Amino acid sequence: MSPLVDQPWSSFEQILERLHQSGVYLHAEQLAAFLLMHGLPVDLCYVDDRLRPKAEWVNRHYQGDMARLEILPPF
Repeated sequence: MSPLVDQPWSSFEQILERLHQSGVYLHAEQLAAFLLMHGLPVDLCYVDDRLRPKAEWVNRHYQGDMARLEILPPF
């Protein structure tokens, strides 16, 4: 098993900013839709009316942590 990187998770705004800095220009609503489609909770202020019921359901039923970043040993 590899050690975990012990760092706080990035906020939604930080993720969006890093994407923009990398040349990936998404609207906040697009990132929110992407996260929701992968079953991750999103603050409702980023969700349009069409996805609000799904976001409320995901937020209510989400029981895990975000995916963990693991340092993998070299092959």
